Amino acid sequence: MGKQDTIDISPWDLSDLLGRRNFGPPSEQGLGEDDIEWENVYQSMKRIGGQYGLTPREFKEHCTIPSPSSDPTFYPFHVLPKPEAIGNWGWKTLYSMARAMLNRMKNGCNRHAEQAGFGEEMNPLRFIYWWTHHLCRQIQTVKKSRPATSTEEIGFHILDRWGLPVAPRTETTG
Repeated sequence: MGKQDTIDISPWDLSDLLGRRNFGPPSEQGLGEDDIEWENVYQSMKRIGGQYGLTPREFKEHCTIPSPSSDPTFYPFHVLPKPEAIGNWGWKTLYSMARAMLNRMKNGCNRHAEQAGFGEEMNPLRFIYWWTHHLCRQIQTVKKSRPATSTEEIGFHILDRWGLPVAPRTETTG
C-alpha cells in the first residue's frame, strides 16, 4: 500500500472527513455529529478494514448493520444484539455512545490522570476510528486462527478479554 492509503486517526487528519479546509485539531466542543460527513467516515473505515485483510464486502458484512435509512452503519458488537439494533442504530447513535463512553472513561476510569494533567486528547470520532481498528484486528485474528469460519461464526467471536460477548450498553451498573 502507498503512503496515501494508510489511515492515520490523528485529529489533524480529519479535515477530509469533515469536508473543511485548514481544519485544526478538533476539540470536544467544536466537533459535533452534525458536522461529520458519515459517508466519508464509512469509506475511511473500509480502508482501515483493508489494512487488516478485509475486503469492502467483508467489512460491510462483519462490521455494519443497516441504519433506519438503510445505509450501512458501523456496529462493533457481537451478533446476538444485532436483530434488536437493526433499524434503530445509526451514525448518530454510534457517535452518542462513543461520546458517553469517553466521558465515562475520562470522569471515572482516568479521573486521577485527568486531574494531574495527564489526560489523553480524544474525541468521539477519533474513538470510533480506534474502535474500527480494534474490531478489524479481532476479525483478522479469527480469520487467521479459523480459516474456514463463516461470516456468522466470525460474529460470534467478537468477545471481550474475558470471553464474553461485546454488546452495546446504555447504562452502567454499580
